[in-house]
Amino acid sequence: MISYQGAARDLQEPPEIDLMDVWVIHILELVPQHLQKQAGMIKELLEEMQDNYLLSMKKATVDFVLSDPDGTYRKKGAVSPHKEELKTMSCKESFQTARNTLSKKLHTYKPSMIALVHLWDISYRHLRLVDVQKIGQRNEPIDLLKFQQIAMKDVAIAKDKLLTVWLPEVQNIFCQGGELKLLPSITHKAQFEEFFSCTGILMSTQLQQLVLASMQDYTNLLCKSPTSIRAYEHAGIFLRLKAKNGSIVFEPAIDDFEAILTNVYDTMVRTVEAVPRVETKLYSLKEGKKNLNAVILDEVIEREKQRVRAELAQHSLALLEQVRLFDRHSALVTQQAEAELEEFLSQEHSFEEFVYEVSRQKSCIKDVELTSQKVFRLGMFEVHCEDLISFLVKQVQALVNKTLSHMTNALNEDNKR
Repeated sequence: MISYQGAARDLQEPPEIDLMDVWVIHILELVPQHLQKQAGMIKELLEEMQDNYLLSMKKATVDFVLSDPDGTYRKKGAVSPHKEELKTMSCKESFQTARNTLSKKLHTYKPSMIALVHLWDISYRHLRLVDVQKIGQRNEPIDLLKFQQIAMKDVAIAKDKLLTVWLPEVQNIFCQGGELKLLPSITHKAQFEEFFSCTGILMSTQLQQLVLASMQDYTNLLCKSPTSIRAYEHAGIFLRLKAKNGSIVFEPAIDDFEAILTNVYDTMVRTVEAVPRVETKLYSLKEGKKNLNAVILDEVIEREKQRVRAELAQHSLALLEQVRLFDRHSALVTQQAEAELEEFLSQEHSFEEFVYEVSRQKSCIKDVELTSQKVFRLGMFEVHCEDLISFLVKQVQALVNKTLSHMTNALNEDNKR
């Protein structure tokens, strides 16, 4: 009652309650500088804030007086049905049921599965079907067929390691699990199939990661990687320019490069398809799948192949630009120069004209030998032009010899006369 009377007196004749100066200063500091110049508006806002503060204090006083500190007269709210249900429900039984279900169904976290994951992460995470690091460390260029042999040999070695090392280690893990009664019995067919289905999916996923990583590294070896500080991750593959059938050709042909380099992707995929499931090594099963199924989408394979094709197409255009540098000697390649010389020799010419022709032919030899680039790097290729240059020089030298022989014969005939 005393508290109520005091509160009523304070509400009728409220004491002077002002905002603390520290609060006002802090509030004004939050106001931007360009708005603080409007003193009249700020004064009105401060008065309004003072009134709100006073009203809040009155409300707090009323709430304090009317509150029920000991909770004697506090009205209890209605209890919802689900809370009533929880009062009588025991979670122990449902927890135990869920635990038993997980122990039977959630095979991923069983000791054998965890050991299988650890084995791969520790010993096989860095395995690649093609040892691109070894190829990248070569200091000398490599022939295309030799490159193919190395890639196929690497794939064969990786396959042998999977079949003769990895698979027996996996078998050993599950044999130990069987000894410790951690594997489902073969007599419980449903649980047995679920367990080894999980095993097959896990092992297939590991092989899938192996193929995807191997394909990506192989593509980065052949194609210029935007993240690499080197132009290309290998010393180059031999490509030779040669004259054949009246034209300048590439050996090996660009189509051969495409066929051989892209075939490696298909070989990788076929390799992991030959890995058997572990249960076929542990039990004599007549039914079910025999091999693991590492799914590699055709779109993924085609995407990697397309990167190689695009790289080859880009280099092909650059190679054609290099071939055009030999256009001034195209008459030697097409045998046109020999036909022109035959026509020249069939006509009457002075000795000085023959001397000029021989001099022109010899200058052509110097031009071929001195101005033509014999070896240069172009993308993934190391281009060799020695055979083409040697052919051109021999062609010109044959023309020189033929001209000199004609001059000698003509001079002998003149002497006989």
